[in-house]
Amino acid sequence: MKSLRPTRSQLLERLFPLVLPAFQAENPGVEVRLTEANTVSILDMLSAGDLHVGIGAFGPDHRYRMQKLGNLKVLAATQPERGRARRTTIDIAEVCKHKILSLKPGFKSRDLFDAACRLKGLRPVIALESTAPHTLIALAGAGMGYAIIPSKTPIITASVHTLQLTIDNKPIQFDYAAAWDPGRPMPRFAHDFIRSAQRFVGQI
Repeated sequence: MKSLRPTRSQLLERLFPLVLPAFQAENPGVEVRLTEANTVSILDMLSAGDLHVGIGAFGPDHRYRMQKLGNLKVLAATQPERGRARRTTIDIAEVCKHKILSLKPGFKSRDLFDAACRLKGLRPVIALESTAPHTLIALAGAGMGYAIIPSKTPIITASVHTLQLTIDNKPIQFDYAAAWDPGRPMPRFAHDFIRSAQRFVGQI
């Protein structure tokens, strides 16, 4: 079986180690091959028949069938606010008054942050772009700015507080899904793989 692990996804780094052993125990004769790619490349490979299943943050596309696996919110991580009750949300306009520590363009959380800034006419100061969310979290804990990260990113330090990023009182968030080409045969074990992902996604 050819499955796919998109590049730049901390979610799948946590999900696949749970899914793969269970799937292979239930499908001992099936070999899973993983490929890293961005979203455009994933869909191109599905169209070419190079993949059975792609997993990622896909937008609506009538050419492909998709099964939603879950939802991720965009968070802002910063030092805890001293002397104040902890908030759970923060508006993007307030965040943009501070230096921004962000993943590089191409990460879904970064792309949504950029789109929300354009929508509100905001020009944030990007103090650092990185491919490592934990670098951003560590710097946010040191008071260097607000780290923009996806939910499900493990927070292993007490020096930061995460808030749900909002725009016009609505959370900035995105779905992730399994996708396949309905015009190509879909083996039974490929459906089994998707069901395995659905089963474990709530555990991460």
